[in-house]
Amino acid sequence: MIVIYNKIFTLLGLTLFLGLIISCSKDLGNYKYKEINELEIINLKDQYAAIADFDTLRISPEFTSNMNIHHAERYEYRWVIKTGAFGADTIGNDLQLNYQVKQSIGNYTMQLRIKDKQTGVVFIKTSTLRVSTPYTRGILLTGETPEGNTEAEMLSMIGDTLHIKELIKNSGIIDPVNGPIKFLYSGGYDETHKLVWFLSKEQSYYLDRKTMKYSSGSVLSNFLLPTDPIDVSKEFAVDIAPQIKNIDGGVGNDFSKVILTTSGNIYSAYTILGAGYFLNPINKIASKPDELIPAGPFLMYPINNMSSVLWIDTRDNKFMYLPALLGMDYSVYPTDRDGDVFSWDLGKNNKKVIYAENTVNSDGGFTSGNSFAVIRTSDNTHNIYKFNVSGSSPTKLANYTVKSIAQHFDKADQYAFASNRTVVFYTFQNRLYAYDYNPGNERLYEIPQFQGKKVTMIKFDTQQQPTINSLYVASYDQASGGTLQRFNIENNPNTINLIPVPNAQWSGLLKIQNMNWKPE
Repeated sequence: MIVIYNKIFTLLGLTLFLGLIISCSKDLGNYKYKEINELEIINLKDQYAAIADFDTLRISPEFTSNMNIHHAERYEYRWVIKTGAFGADTIGNDLQLNYQVKQSIGNYTMQLRIKDKQTGVVFIKTSTLRVSTPYTRGILLTGETPEGNTEAEMLSMIGDTLHIKELIKNSGIIDPVNGPIKFLYSGGYDETHKLVWFLSKEQSYYLDRKTMKYSSGSVLSNFLLPTDPIDVSKEFAVDIAPQIKNIDGGVGNDFSKVILTTSGNIYSAYTILGAGYFLNPINKIASKPDELIPAGPFLMYPINNMSSVLWIDTRDNKFMYLPALLGMDYSVYPTDRDGDVFSWDLGKNNKKVIYAENTVNSDGGFTSGNSFAVIRTSDNTHNIYKFNVSGSSPTKLANYTVKSIAQHFDKADQYAFASNRTVVFYTFQNRLYAYDYNPGNERLYEIPQFQGKKVTMIKFDTQQQPTINSLYVASYDQASGGTLQRFNIENNPNTINLIPVPNAQWSGLLKIQNMNWKPE
């Protein structure tokens, strides 16, 4: 019986299988294929960049049709910017895009969608759109308008250089601003420490670094939490260390900050522990913890690795040292030894610091960067001190006597030290000089490029390309307004020749007094 059933099932299976084959053969004969209109979008780049509220995207793509159908009434166009996993903003309905970018800073997916209305098929081409603000990166300039008002500008360098005027007027700062000011970018290990500071004699604000706008209450006192009887509302920053050391905003110490205020106080904070709050000032000595020693106006430290800070005791006219930034709540007087090239105690020799600058000079093997100071004596002669600020005590490297050939050095308006040459530039009555202080080879050069103009600022670059160490010179005249130009210095020890850097001259600016680089 079992054998009979198996044969029956086998016959049934064969019958069904043959039926399926026959059925399928009939279906294949019923299909009809029709070619459709297929499009390929061309002349659309993979990436675009734009500045919000400034740039207009003008894109002129084309498309090909395998059926050579280009009738305008046959197609619908839609440009979209995707806003998340499912959202999309329509920014255009023509094949040619003409759109003023409004999106906030960020990276977006942008699509051109072409719909064939007859078939309903949509063809898509995708690009990436990077939106920046005009303030993303560039050179911040401070100075005066032709009317003598204090103002600030920016040379935005996202793509082509964009000159942005009236930063203070448009920032939302209400209080009147007078006198010298500067913008300063302070980096750090996370976003809470990357701030753009606006510093003046009576104000210390931080601005939104993406919009350069001031929000009420964004002031220095938010970070000051002393237990000493100090009115923090009257503490305004003169300088904030460390400065940035490269074009991307890196700093020589991601986890510490030091602030010098107009009242002569110095605050130190270890920012990895929080938002960077500053406790009691450190401008005092351990034996007199309740007595603050007035400091100013310079903070001296290695740009590439700030582990210590040197400052000036303006009461007794001495250098003071903060040997460590973590766990120190007072400073010390650095040690002098017999035979040293100079003394840290300026007062006993009737000397005074009139200028100090941190550089990336590496003499003595100090790749972290050395500092320089211009010293004036009671008989109006001058010296240049070179030293390194690191370790348990700062290191004295050299003491150069400024020779009498350096005319007007004692009356200079400003100084700027080269990192890669034994040269200091200075200005006097609209003339620019360069003094080579190399012992035995001292020379003075008057730079002729700026005759007939007022030189308003000289500053070596230690922020954008510090290894090149270009010199920025700002000048002013009625015809061109303010002009900023970048120069490289010819590597010839027997002369000083300023070589203009191509595409690095900008005119129609403020009467520039200071500049700093702002990274993203």
